[in-house]
Amino acid sequence: LAGAGERAVRARRDRLAAAAGRLHALSPVGALARGFAIPSGPDGRILRGAREFEPGSRFTLTVADGSVPCRVEEGPATPVET
Repeated sequence: LAGAGERAVRARRDRLAAAAGRLHALSPVGALARGFAIPSGPDGRILRGAREFEPGSRFTLTVADGSVPCRVEEGPATPVET
């Protein structure tokens, strides 16, 4: 009986660890750990499109280990097709 209980606990622990891994992979923190960054404007709003980066404007770039203050030097390049 003790062995069956230990196996059940181990199986549930493994399922929980797998679910936690999937959640981390889908989270913004997981994306940052993979090398992505999140730009946000002075008001904290996330900047999603090239048109939101006006020359001379400032924004913050959040990366895995912190954030970096930035300034746009030039206007947007040709949009990327998706």
